Amino acid sequence: MAGFLTPPPPRRLALFLGLLLLTGLGVSWYHRENPFAVGGVLEEPRPFPPFPTWESGWIGSDPLTTADLEGRVTIVELWTFECINCIRSMPFVHDLHGELGDRVRWISVHSPEFASERDPVALRAAIERYRIQDPVFVDSTLELFTALDPPGWPTFYVVDASARIRGMWSGEIRPGSRRGKEFEEFVRAMLRDVEG
Repeated sequence: MAGFLTPPPPRRLALFLGLLLLTGLGVSWYHRENPFAVGGVLEEPRPFPPFPTWESGWIGSDPLTTADLEGRVTIVELWTFECINCIRSMPFVHDLHGELGDRVRWISVHSPEFASERDPVALRAAIERYRIQDPVFVDSTLELFTALDPPGWPTFYVVDASARIRGMWSGEIRPGSRRGKEFEEFVRAMLRDVEG
């Protein structure tokens, strides 16, 4: 039996290094095969899908349509309230919202992953807890989620003034991070295009 300071047998070390290499290759392949797994600018913009039209689908707003997205840059944040990456991204969202103000329209889309996240009372409590002031579309049936086909939660969509998705960032974004700066630079470039 190997002791604490005894090096592992060569076979065990080779197996460990082989597994480590395969893991690295797998991660590399995943990001190559799924280039938007972490986000970026879409090579070809695509239309933002229509919001489903049930009356109880909105909190903090009258029902919106895709036509309401036209005329200004919109950030659509797809999230769910028990998602740790969504929670950790909230400070980034609040900071950017504060910097850009009304120059950007913000729409929050709550797409529940778990049954507990379908509870409307718990959702309203989460909206209050996370200080979400923007319209929240309640995507309980995951109809919009399915149409958007995101890699996961959270996913941020940057929608241009013609209601086309121009960029998508998926996963946690923290204030001051490389991804956060990249996202913010892209949004500001979109604003320059719209504002002239």
